[in-house]
Amino acid sequence: MARCPAALPTDPTPCAGPIVVTVLDQDNAGADGCEHHAARLLAVLDRGRVFALPHAPAGAAHRVFKAAAPQDVRLHHLADLAYNAPMKRGPTRPRTPVTLKGTSVPVGQHPEHAVTAYRNERPSITRLILEARWAHFRLTDTLEHDPDSNAVPALRRFQLLHAGALVDVLALRTQDPDLYEAARDHGALLRKVDGLALDHHPHDGLNHLRAQYARLHHHAHGPAYRAPHATDDSLPHKRPFRRSGPRLVRQMLDTYAWANLGLTPLFPAVDVASEQRQHLMTRGLLLDWAATAAPADNAAAAAAATAGHALRAFDRRPALSDLRARAYLLDAFRDFDDQDEDDHPHPHDCAGRCDGTGEVLTVLTWEHHGTAVHQEPIQCFGAPTAHAPDCTTCDGHGFTYTSGYRELCLDGRIAVNGPVATTVSPQGA
Repeated sequence: MARCPAALPTDPTPCAGPIVVTVLDQDNAGADGCEHHAARLLAVLDRGRVFALPHAPAGAAHRVFKAAAPQDVRLHHLADLAYNAPMKRGPTRPRTPVTLKGTSVPVGQHPEHAVTAYRNERPSITRLILEARWAHFRLTDTLEHDPDSNAVPALRRFQLLHAGALVDVLALRTQDPDLYEAARDHGALLRKVDGLALDHHPHDGLNHLRAQYARLHHHAHGPAYRAPHATDDSLPHKRPFRRSGPRLVRQMLDTYAWANLGLTPLFPAVDVASEQRQHLMTRGLLLDWAATAAPADNAAAAAAATAGHALRAFDRRPALSDLRARAYLLDAFRDFDDQDEDDHPHPHDCAGRCDGTGEVLTVLTWEHHGTAVHQEPIQCFGAPTAHAPDCTTCDGHGFTYTSGYRELCLDGRIAVNGPVATTVSPQGA
């Protein structure tokens, strides 16, 4: 009987339930497993960590962590299991190889390893997603429950750093221009949060993002690239789905946060099952896109297949091969897009830059020194916007001011080339 990848070669016990967590070693190689085998694997790893998979029941990672009693024999790397694990006395039997994620690819083979920060730390796509969605959830949870908390600035910085690193690595892999712009925007916002002036080094937001990522993991940042960066003349990998890369990342993060917040009694209106399904789709598509852009990354391909299998299980469909499970992710997402067609009244290449959704993610609040502190989707007019000069709310300035803050005025927004008159009713009226 097949067992989960986290089962130790010396442990003959069967799995106790489905695969629900990922165990990572100090080099970020990982193995997915059931709670029983994941706890035993975590117990023998030095500096091991455990993360819940998207479809895991609540508290799965916590239960694994609590059950992992430290053992006398400690291993530093998952790869050591294949050779150094102590064997029980008895008849010789074939060893079950441990399926590893993140160790089958030589260092430097992925496009992001041209950047010093990512070459030194070697984060997998799976790990970047785990860190980004956790940071996003913590910020969202705090803003919903206690928006005036003193922890908000630190959590906002934490979210910008991890979400920015994920977007940056995806941009380096896929050569997607939208992802590159989004990574640069995350870096620019991070510079503002860190209080850097225009003449402070590094001047570029993207370099600041990478420097802070290296600093977070105790690496010297050094130059942006470890070696002269070779220009890739190949065409970017075509995005296999209609939505822009940054929007898909944002949807992946939002659906994870609300799938968890919806489990609390404070948000009874949240459709948790729908949020979980969307998260499985978006997470799987990002993994599949990253794996397609870097064929040597077997770990990303395996994680994409796992997401596809999880989505089919969620939809109560029979199991398929790994490749067909990955294809199912795209088919399911296209069906989801078709169902949402009426909710996307604008064309995909809308001049208002809403990607067809009818909404544009916009910064609404700044601190007095210019740091952006709040953004949310607002209505797209289908064209670039200006502000009516006779707006009665802001007297045509486009902003209103309160103690210590500057707010974007939404009442006098008009489409460029539209009538210059205060005929636009206040949003939300």
